Amino acid sequence: VVFLASLIALASPAHAHDFWVSADDYTLKEPGPTELGVMIGHAEDRTHWAYKPERVISLRKIGPDGLTDLQGSLPKDAAQATAAIDLAEVGLHMVVIETTHATSDLAADKFNDYVAEEGVTRISAYRAERSLEDQNGREIYSRRGKALLLVGDPDPAETGHVTTPIGMTLEVIPLASPYSVGDGEPLWFEIRYRGEPLEGAKVNLVSLDTSAGDVASVTTGPDGRGAFDKPSSGTWMMHTVWSAPIAGNPNGDFDTTFASLSFGTQ
Repeated sequence: VVFLASLIALASPAHAHDFWVSADDYTLKEPGPTELGVMIGHAEDRTHWAYKPERVISLRKIGPDGLTDLQGSLPKDAAQATAAIDLAEVGLHMVVIETTHATSDLAADKFNDYVAEEGVTRISAYRAERSLEDQNGREIYSRRGKALLLVGDPDPAETGHVTTPIGMTLEVIPLASPYSVGDGEPLWFEIRYRGEPLEGAKVNLVSLDTSAGDVASVTTGPDGRGAFDKPSSGTWMMHTVWSAPIAGNPNGDFDTTFASLSFGTQ
């Protein structure tokens, strides 16, 4: 397996928070290869993530055949934007990527707008309580992405390996496979932050194969859960952001994590 890269640099963290694992085909009729990439941006400015191997903490696949570590397969050639991964078993597969921290320093107005748009109430409350709204927003941030890929027509009950938390800092957990939920039925999910259900997280449902962008949003309840009506056929992403204040870090005042779950519907 060779994984992806891009020569296109990230112009501004304020305009490219969405981050997801993108598959050329999320549903395969039979075992075989599919092309993968990692994308950033919103509907109007999507592009391949500016790949740096030292930014990738973990790259793995969890499937009916168990755990496959893809970390050693990162390419030497940073010019390759997509890569083929072999899905050799019928069933539901989950590709997972985790990154190290990068830094962001935004002017106060831009930072306040971003926090309000993403619904990161913990940051906005912290800044309001301390009268910091007119100061720059400094973050260290990292990203967590999952993609659900379906091969063949598996037993819909065999989904425990994707509906179980895997211990990410911020994690979007499907409570059922999107491929087994009926049209118009609720597509339930849970958000966990540092292992605990997260209340108050804004989760966006994003169209990935149209220019519609965010089509719906839900705020999680006390159990960290929420639901969207299953969307029409296409490719989709659930995306969320959360943050916590930090002290003594010269590069940031908040530790922010972006998380996504991408999938197809039939």
